[in-house]
Amino acid sequence: MHLPENPREVAQGSTVKIVWLATNAPDNATISIWARKTVTNHLLGPMVSGLPHSGSFEWTIPPYQPSHAPCARDVTGGCVGGMNPGTTYSIVVRLYAAPSKDSSSRFLPQRLLASAETAKFLMGPQSGAAGAHP
Repeated sequence: MHLPENPREVAQGSTVKIVWLATNAPDNATISIWARKTVTNHLLGPMVSGLPHSGSFEWTIPPYQPSHAPCARDVTGGCVGGMNPGTTYSIVVRLYAAPSKDSSSRFLPQRLLASAETAKFLMGPQSGAAGAHP
């Protein structure tokens, strides 16, 4: 799994292409993609799930929305489950086996088969904003 350009900084509102290839994966295995706030190790998402075990996904970095409602704050000053500028993130891609049934026909939860993570990147200011990086 990789980001083709593996940027050091990504502007809010910009799009990042995430590419993955899972070798020797079961045919019915699926991918889920998450963002991880690296300073807190908190997984946000998933941003998408149920994708084929090899492919790509274009993710638009959401613009920062300050919370006016009370929320638990993390060390970055942002809400625990939110993305905020000036903080580092990584992308996590997880490969899951399809849910199965046991002998009594109850569905068993998905089983994690593999996981990969990109290098950290900084969430920069919104695209086109004053002081934003190109």
